[in-house]
Amino acid sequence: MDQHSAQAIAIEQAKPMGWLTIGFCAVCVAAYGSAVWTLTTAMTWSWIAFAAMTIVAYAIYTPLHDAVHGAVSGGHRQWRWLNECVGMISGHILGIPFYAHRREHLEHHRHTNHSERDPDIAYSAHSLTQWVKMLFRALPLQYEFIARFDEFSGSDRRAIRWEIALIVLSRAVFLLVVADPMIAAVTMITAHFLGNALLVSLFAWVVHHPHTETARFQQTTIYRLEGVFDPIITALWLHQNYHAIHHLFPKVPFFRYRRTYLAMQDYLKAQGVPHFNWWARPRTNDA
Repeated sequence: MDQHSAQAIAIEQAKPMGWLTIGFCAVCVAAYGSAVWTLTTAMTWSWIAFAAMTIVAYAIYTPLHDAVHGAVSGGHRQWRWLNECVGMISGHILGIPFYAHRREHLEHHRHTNHSERDPDIAYSAHSLTQWVKMLFRALPLQYEFIARFDEFSGSDRRAIRWEIALIVLSRAVFLLVVADPMIAAVTMITAHFLGNALLVSLFAWVVHHPHTETARFQQTTIYRLEGVFDPIITALWLHQNYHAIHHLFPKVPFFRYRRTYLAMQDYLKAQGVPHFNWWARPRTNDA
């Protein structure tokens, strides 16, 4: 397989509408809404609400990420507005302005692992202490980018201001309508921190570690398991163990990363894409 053939496979995987991304976003919103509803009446700690908010904080970045790259609408130009809808809804729950994050994330793709120009280089960590610091800096980093980036268009700046205002307002209203504001605040803050910590560790840190390779095919690592375990870990990881596919073909939606990889794995290995196989069985040659 050559580069042209691999590109053709990726184009075919990117063309259809990302209905699964839209459905996944809807499930996350419903789960988060149920948690909020629970907290409007809960006078004691609710593990159900806490678990739902934690899982959503981890999971809903995935539709936001697809929206950033236009992977929700696929090759359907008339549905491009769905990218903005999914992105803003997902970003609102995470507390991240979609229009700002889109610029930040595209900068990451242009300068992946560059020590000065990649905004995500702050997610690199080479010790336990650095990793813990990274987890606490994850959300503030989004707003640091807004403060220092001077190339936003006027329309983007207006949209970002509105998004931030709605993010703050919704949290304020949330604390006004819940049964116990202290329990609700602790639930939301700790759930978001834990979900975001898992997200950053699996989505931004480990797939780019050690954050030094800038060559196109060496920027990210493929993580695989043997046999039936690979689809399981892929589902739990929301396909980001195939993050190299995303960096090579950003228009492919998340749920097609593994499929795309399997269709061109020999080509990717030949190009030197780093692989890490858990529990890999040693290969033997039959005499």
